[in-house]
Amino acid sequence: MRTRCVAAAAIVAAAFATGAAAQQDSTVDWRQRAESLEKRMEQLERNQRELLGATEEQIQKATERLAKQKEQGSDILVSWRDSLQFATRDGSMKMTIGGRMDIDHYWLYASPDVRKYKYPMNSSSSIGAQDDATEVRRLRFHMAGTVKDSTFFKVEVDFSGNDKAVQSDVKAGGSGTATPLKGSTVILKDAYIGMKDLLPFATVQIGHYKEPFSLEELTSDNFITFMERGLPNAFAPGYNTGLMLSNTHFDDRMTWAVGVFQDTDDRGYLVANNAWSFTGRATGLPIYENNGAQLLHVGASASHRSPAADYRYRARPEMHMAKDFLDTGALATGNVDLMNGEAAMVMGPLSVQGEVMRAQVSRNKASTLAFNGGYVYASYFLTGEQRNYRKTAGCFDRVKPASNFGVHKGGERGWGAWEVGARYSWLDLNDGAVQGGSMADWTFGLNWYLNPNIRIQTNYVLADLNGTGSSKGGPANMVGLRLHVDF
Repeated sequence: MRTRCVAAAAIVAAAFATGAAAQQDSTVDWRQRAESLEKRMEQLERNQRELLGATEEQIQKATERLAKQKEQGSDILVSWRDSLQFATRDGSMKMTIGGRMDIDHYWLYASPDVRKYKYPMNSSSSIGAQDDATEVRRLRFHMAGTVKDSTFFKVEVDFSGNDKAVQSDVKAGGSGTATPLKGSTVILKDAYIGMKDLLPFATVQIGHYKEPFSLEELTSDNFITFMERGLPNAFAPGYNTGLMLSNTHFDDRMTWAVGVFQDTDDRGYLVANNAWSFTGRATGLPIYENNGAQLLHVGASASHRSPAADYRYRARPEMHMAKDFLDTGALATGNVDLMNGEAAMVMGPLSVQGEVMRAQVSRNKASTLAFNGGYVYASYFLTGEQRNYRKTAGCFDRVKPASNFGVHKGGERGWGAWEVGARYSWLDLNDGAVQGGSMADWTFGLNWYLNPNIRIQTNYVLADLNGTGSSKGGPANMVGLRLHVDF
């Protein structure tokens, strides 16, 4: 028995001795590695000093400065909130860099009577065939921001080169057929500076931007329900250069904006001297509950315009690459007065919106003309979301799906937001001897919001062109598909 105990003790002692030796060898090995790394770091520092010609004192100050910056954090904060955001740590200066892209495909068909339809004001030409097409509808980039909280700015350009026609002798009203700019493919959109504290009662905005007119026009292309705005948008002034005053009241439940503008083309160039316009808009929210889940919006716009050249209204069905169906031709114009009434209601996933517009054209040595248009539409989110409303602007904003498309953590799959919509719109450009034509559109849409920044849209448009004079009207069937990305 004694022999066995002695043997066991000898085995344990040998094991401990072996472990201690191994531990000692391991310690020596790591110590050697650490010393080697330290020597290499010292050599790298010597090399850096030699290359930069820096003294020990300079290196010490640089090291302390880097340590302090690491402790305090960067002066510029970078983040993502539907776009790339930059801001100073105190929030006094902010900047956003973003853009948008719309890639469209169209399948267009017009009945034989529509193809042979001759414009009453220009009987030498007809509408002709509607060709299938594809285009980059928009390709825009912008920078926007605030400086010292009180001054803001935005610059946005469109490289698609096909937003609206530039007329050499006629300022086209609204959505005429798109033609690329000769010698340039860059279109100026926003280019303005604003000051919040310059006046005690209003924000001042100066530059090139949209005149304050129409709910659908002022709602961004990123957020409109259908691929294109309704037919009466032919009256909307759109982008021009001017000075505007604006403000909000009653917890942003009332907005107003008034401005004076000059007509400019798509490059921001003045169309003609003395082409002045005075435009204003006011909106209210009689109902606003549950952070906009239930709301009632009402508003009105007006514009008095004194064009220096002839005026012209044209319109196509609600597909961008369709040809003009309506055309007043050039009108020798003294003044133009635009009037607009708007209303919208949101009840959770259900939304209803409509507008009526009127253009009164006072002509030189001829009777005054009156053209009218309007639309009404409803949309519904099958997945339960709602249209979001921006109170400070009096228009609608970004849709955010309850669950973005894709596979999320835990293997749960999201399908984004799905919205269906239907719109009826009409436009009448006939009055007296001026027969620009009249048309009504039925538009049906399906929108798939994969996430807040990517959307796939498909629209079907049934356009009904009314006959005028000896020209018969008829139907046109059009289908559009869009891939939209914005950031």
